[in-house]
Amino acid sequence: MKTNFTITTAAFFLLAVMLFATSCREPEPPKVIIDESSVEVSYDKALMVAKVVDDGGGTITEYGFCYGKEGGTLETLLCDGSEIFSAELTGLSPSTAYTCQAFAVNEAGRGYSDLFRFTTNEMSDTVPRVKTWYVNEVTLNSAVASGQVLSSGGQTVEERGICYGTELGPTVDGLHIVAGSGVGSFDCPLTDLSPETQYWVRAYAVGTNGVYYGEQLEFETKPLPMEVHTLSVSDVTASRLRAEGEVIRDGGSEVRECGFCWGTEHNPTIAGLHTKVSIGLGEFGCYFSGLERGQTNYV
Repeated sequence: MKTNFTITTAAFFLLAVMLFATSCREPEPPKVIIDESSVEVSYDKALMVAKVVDDGGGTITEYGFCYGKEGGTLETLLCDGSEIFSAELTGLSPSTAYTCQAFAVNEAGRGYSDLFRFTTNEMSDTVPRVKTWYVNEVTLNSAVASGQVLSSGGQTVEERGICYGTELGPTVDGLHIVAGSGVGSFDCPLTDLSPETQYWVRAYAVGTNGVYYGEQLEFETKPLPMEVHTLSVSDVTASRLRAEGEVIRDGGSEVRECGFCWGTEHNPTIAGLHTKVSIGLGEFGCYFSGLERGQTNYV
């Protein structure tokens, strides 16, 4: 029994030492890879997708890509990110060799992916040229995306429009809006979107020989408006009462003040009698006095 106890104690001690060593680990630069299967290259642009496979035990504060012509000066492009992040490299030259590295930064420094090499496609007069211009009129559940088929490349442009979705690289196999056919510019209303959600869009053209896409743009729908409820009024006396309320949704901005307003008129506002109770989301309540006796008061 003593031997078993000694072995068990030693095992627990070793585990404790290992956990302590892990908790005391100094941060290292993040480990990043480029997801080659998700990369899309055309004659003048390339969509890069990368993953953080190890945060190095630190907090990542920056994501991006370094890229440039093979043997030339590299440019740095920062982007929003999380475990998976992406960016579209634009303004590239046709039929040109490029190199690219993804990176992420934490307290220990910048960690890079392996060097990724790619060559842009040849610019051909037989391929339709498509442009995604912009997204505007963004609300909590709708937006308008604009695109243009600049040239047909000698093909018949049977269909054109905008494809969109919550994942990178939307295609016509997913959500898309048809906006006619042929060469020209067009606007597409996107409806039934989810509030406070990131979307990607790009223009497309269906030609005789396939589907062709413009640049990818991203936007975020607006949040639902702030929502506040007056929950209850209780402990009413001749001159005071208790009120309870709740801020259910912040509307995408900081709730700097919440409380109650009251008076003898319907729908009192903070232009009249009011008291600050709390800040932020959640329930709040308070007693307050100064009510007019013998009058109907509204809170």
